[in-house]
Formats: sequence, structure tokens, C-alpha cells
Amino acid sequence: MKLRDINQFLLVLSIAFGIPGAITVASAENSAAINLEQRGREALKTESYSEALRNFAEASTMTSDAEVRARLNFRQAVTLQQIAIKGETGDAQAQLKRAARLFQSFLLTHPDSAAAANNLAKTFEQLGNLIARESAAGEARRYYEIADQNYQ
Repeated sequence: MKLRDINQFLLVLSIAFGIPGAITVASAENSAAINLEQRGREALKTESYSEALRNFAEASTMTSDAEVRARLNFRQAVTLQQIAIKGETGDAQAQLKRAARLFQSFLLTHPDSAAAANNLAKTFEQLGNLIARESAAGEARRYYEIADQNYQ
């Protein structure tokens, strides 16, 4: 039986039988995820982007709450943008593409989010700039066109 199934079963029992103080494993997971999110936010304040990304990613995998996961994925995407801009670690192109996927995923559940749409557009613009420097004009143009479609 999966953890999520157990949590749902415990929640149904606590509601049906009025068991006071019934605590599910899911609430403990969400609490731990929110704690990691806070640590990630603190890391962002000190521009420790790699640490922030690790915290957001770990928290995203622990929570069973779809809304919390979406918010954590949005934070990961913003952090990946910052890592790519600062040239902190790794392959900037891969980081920007991952950020774009996370923003697109967030927009599936939050289609009215101007912040996510604009960040997605900025990510594609950054990809275009990066690729243009690498003399891949056709691919850069494609990213600029995608960016233009996403700006609000």
C-alpha cells in the first residue's frame, strides 16, 4: 500500500470516527517540505542558489500536496534562472531549459499567473541570447519567438 493511500485511509478514519488529534503522515511530510522551502528562501537571500535549489527540489519530492509542489517547482525554476544568469554552476543552457519546463508545468495549473508567463518568456529570451552567442542563429530565433508569445 502506498504512503498516499495510507494517508487517505487515516484521514477518512479520523473524519468518520471523529478521532481527535489524528495526525497523518502527509501533514508531517508537508511540514517538512515547508521547512525546506523556508530554508531555500533563506538561501536565496544570501544568493546561495545551489543550496536553495537543493532545498526546493527535495521539498518538492517529499510533499503530497499538489499546490505546495507547484509552488516549490516555481521556486526551483526562478532559482535555475538565477544560477544560469550568474554562471554559478553547470550548463546554463540545460538549466534554462529545465526552468522553462518547470514554468510550463506551473502554468498548466495556474494559467493566469502573469509572473510565471513572464518568467517563462524571460527564460526563452535568455536561451535565445545564450544560443546566439554560440552562433546558432536559427535556434536563437526560435527561442525569441517563443519568448514573444509568452510575454504578458
